[in-house]
Amino acid sequence: MRRCLLITAAFFSFVLMTGCSNAEALDITDKSKIVLIPDGDGGEALTISTFIKNNSDQTSEPFYIEFEILNNQLQSKLKESKLIVGENYSGDPPGEVYKVKSHTTLQAGSTLRINGKIEEAALKKIITQNNAVKVNLLSKNNNLIKSSYINGFAKDLTTDGIDDSK
Repeated sequence: MRRCLLITAAFFSFVLMTGCSNAEALDITDKSKIVLIPDGDGGEALTISTFIKNNSDQTSEPFYIEFEILNNQLQSKLKESKLIVGENYSGDPPGEVYKVKSHTTLQAGSTLRINGKIEEAALKKIITQNNAVKVNLLSKNNNLIKSSYINGFAKDLTTDGIDDSK
């Protein structure tokens, strides 16, 4: 009887650890960044790009990616302060559902047009020093799985696609 209880306890511990480690295995990498680009109409836009790595031996649970613009100055230059990648305006599902295979990295993002002009140096400072943009990984039930700030900045305003951020 005691042996049966020990085996059962070990089994449930294994199931619990495996289930919990799946969500914890997702990592929002420091490669995530915000890139200033031309918008195609003579203005500028921001591409918010995140890299999500799965460090586990299992495919991740399904999740959505949400970006939050937390800085008031940046919010005033963009149409949205919160957006879900691949947003579905009919509401169900609210956006694109992602899963990350074992030991791989997913890149996902969204582009927002800048209203008016914004000085590049000021934009870079807002993004790199003020935790202005946050990425949230949300479960299908909208529970927070993981979040991180995106503090990387780059620009690509050239027609040849060369990154001029230095």
